[in-house]
Amino acid sequence: MNEERKLEERKLIDMEAFELFLPQSNPFVNNYINRRLEVEKYFDYDPFQEDVFQKRYDDILSRTYKRDELADVLIQYHKRLNATEKIMENILKLKNPNSVVVVGGQQAGLLTGPLYTIHKIISILALAKEQEKKLNIPVVPVFWIAGEDHDFDEINHLYVTDRGRLKKKTIMQTQRKKTMISELSIDKNACRIWLEEVFAAFGETKYTKHLLASLYHELDQSATYVEFFERLLISMFGDEGIVLINSGSKELRELEKSYFEQMLMATDSIYHQVVKQQQILKEEGYPYQAITMRENCANLFYQIEDERYLLIEKEKNLFSIPEINWTSSLSDLLEEVRMNPWKFSNNVVTRPVMQEYLLPTLAFIAGPGEIAYWAELKGVFHLFSMNVPPVIPRIHLTILERNIESDLLELDLPLEEVLKQGVEPLKHRWFKQKEPFDVSAYVSKAKEEIEDIHRSLREKIEDFDQSLAPVLRKNAQFIEQQIDFVERIVQKKIHAKYEAELQKFRRIEYSLKPNNQWQERVWNIYYYLNKYGPNFVKDLQQLTYTFNGKHKIVKL
Repeated sequence: MNEERKLEERKLIDMEAFELFLPQSNPFVNNYINRRLEVEKYFDYDPFQEDVFQKRYDDILSRTYKRDELADVLIQYHKRLNATEKIMENILKLKNPNSVVVVGGQQAGLLTGPLYTIHKIISILALAKEQEKKLNIPVVPVFWIAGEDHDFDEINHLYVTDRGRLKKKTIMQTQRKKTMISELSIDKNACRIWLEEVFAAFGETKYTKHLLASLYHELDQSATYVEFFERLLISMFGDEGIVLINSGSKELRELEKSYFEQMLMATDSIYHQVVKQQQILKEEGYPYQAITMRENCANLFYQIEDERYLLIEKEKNLFSIPEINWTSSLSDLLEEVRMNPWKFSNNVVTRPVMQEYLLPTLAFIAGPGEIAYWAELKGVFHLFSMNVPPVIPRIHLTILERNIESDLLELDLPLEEVLKQGVEPLKHRWFKQKEPFDVSAYVSKAKEEIEDIHRSLREKIEDFDQSLAPVLRKNAQFIEQQIDFVERIVQKKIHAKYEAELQKFRRIEYSLKPNNQWQERVWNIYYYLNKYGPNFVKDLQQLTYTFNGKHKIVKL
């Protein structure tokens, strides 16, 4: 116990942060972050206006919420998770009619999923603290877990390096039905084996034993993958008071009855409001649709025998699930909502509206994908007499380890170029400079000259005997293959000469742009906890963050 306490208390590593401007791949998101949009066409608030949060707060005060009922549900829910006093205090703040929330959300990933989940929570906490001081009101940080999602393949893995290669490490549990993740029982034996394999790939450190013991403890307490996810978040952010909402919670569904009813009755209008907003985006030069809807879909799911199906409005007041040849009238579905609300769940279109019904949202913390699809929902919000809350781009982080920074310096690679272009083009350019001569150019020239000579020979011989043509063509191919072999031998020799430098390129790529993606989309926080200790996340939270759309580099 003393050893564990020392691990918790010890300050392990110094961190410092600086910012870079790195463009987003999505043109709409890029223009949003860089203030090149007519924001009012897509949203109700300009997130970069100085008084945006005061305006939003004034709007919140004009609405009513089920504050007491929501707080009571959350208190009981968090008691089961052994939540911290700080979390319980924040839940009670929700009963205060002057309180607001900063909210963001994500699916429940294994070991918290990719790093961007952690970055999103850090963003929520940072903005909530900032605005609580500025507005002098209670601002509660809330993390919305999309527990009703049913695609287990999206969350059943993380990435590790294995023998110098990036490897997807998937847990050996299959999902045969479209069961909501919040109801999917966790195979604890499979998860233990998976954890051991993951940490074996991370490599044993002085923190590994402590981390695994903690994970096994939380796993033993967890019935589902969502609960395991929740317990890990509480262990990391409980002292900061992060409040969790599992959207798949049956208790929460009881509060949502009337909202589901309104959504069902407005099915056709919801669908066409999304289509209308998508058309506005298209006319403004953004043809890419972030939301893909099946024709006449109700944007709600219905559960039948533990499986979750998307409802389709077959005709007015008649709904169907084509996959199982099921139909129901609107009146029967409305009665079902009143009796069994837990059978209904939201999709990407209606989830933001449900969130707005439940929470006095000062700001929604959004990743790039969320910014893109929330831009298609303005008409849906207005349909229910709501404004789209300020959509604040979450903090984007890249962790720059000391050894990786040394590799960059030794190879004279600018960090900004690595993050913009990826490693491969920079490696190719560097390697071309190291070649004693342009091997590929000389090989190509040799092939052309030899082919000219061989063609003349073929023509003479074929004039003599046409039957020899196939043998001559095969001989020409053989000669070309031999020249290719020479090129490979030369390239291999050059690679061997610079193997140490090429290894540095590989390390940089795996650390900063794995699979040519952002680090935060591939790597998991437990790699860093295992390497740098249990204070790593707490240390990240101590840095100062500004919501200016710039990419944050955290140097270790």
